[in-house]
Amino acid sequence: MGCTSSSSHTNGDIDEMLNLERETRRRRMTLLMLGSGDSGKSTFTRQMSLIYSPNPISPSDYFKYSEVLKQNALSSMQDLLHIMEAKKLKTKHKTRKHRKIVDEANCLTPEVADAITELWADAAVQQAYEERYSSALSSAEYYFTHVKRFAEKDFTCTQDDVPYVKIRTTGIYETSFTVNGLDLVFIDVGGQRSERRKWIHCFSRVTAVIYCCAIDEYNMVLEEDDNVNRFEESLFLFQSVIEGFPSRIPFVLFFNKLDLFERKLPTHPLFWYFQSDIDAKNATDVDSAIDFLWHKFRDSIADGRQLYHHCTTATDRNCCQAVFDAVRTKIMINVLKVVGI
Repeated sequence: MGCTSSSSHTNGDIDEMLNLERETRRRRMTLLMLGSGDSGKSTFTRQMSLIYSPNPISPSDYFKYSEVLKQNALSSMQDLLHIMEAKKLKTKHKTRKHRKIVDEANCLTPEVADAITELWADAAVQQAYEERYSSALSSAEYYFTHVKRFAEKDFTCTQDDVPYVKIRTTGIYETSFTVNGLDLVFIDVGGQRSERRKWIHCFSRVTAVIYCCAIDEYNMVLEEDDNVNRFEESLFLFQSVIEGFPSRIPFVLFFNKLDLFERKLPTHPLFWYFQSDIDAKNATDVDSAIDFLWHKFRDSIADGRQLYHHCTTATDRNCCQAVFDAVRTKIMINVLKVVGI
């Protein structure tokens, strides 16, 4: 009797613990954001915080972001001027003095902002921007449009500015908030090659993985190695990462920077870069091109693996919210199946 009673009590405790674990897992979602550098992981995470967190940005962060935006604007124009030099593009004579001001600047002042505005209107600078090969310039147009505001004495960035703040992520960062009773944890990690060895520490405790691929980078090269195509690097990285997770962990593929992709495709058709795989007709059609790139990812993994995909523009808050609402539902369905509910 004593043994039976003790066993029954122990089984009851175990059942209670299992039920508690199921309830905790049902109410908590940990999402690991992966992808190569500049793919939009941090931007998307920042958007989620702006949408769902009651206090998404501290006063100190506002100050830091304001200073970073100033540097982003200046360095973006300096990078464009370097591209112009490499391509032997010449600015108009009247803008050459503005080029000298920007070249020699180490901080954003009203004078430098005026020079950037004049340069941005120059046809040669516009050509360099359209022919850019660096993902670091993906937000340059926003910077140049608002550069005079950034240079104002009392400038403080707004929530609309925050998604455009470009800070290279190093290490591992967690962002937490609650949505409709569901605890959400986003784990954001650096995407550069030197950061990827740290990813393994995050693998064991995630509900799902969101893998970001900047879809506009099919004609760009890595900052770390200008012989490597950025899209091919992202695809190779995805293949190596997904093999490290059990099949029960769902993967969501974000084709990010859709807005830039749609603008680029008509003048940079896919068949220039995937000549043997896609015909000229489909190479400039957005839906056909996205489908082609999606199958590059889909065909690279084992059959039966759960893989969802969505197109996003991480700087567009409404787009992020709509996409994440759809993703959250899919992941929750999978979680309920795993915990047996």
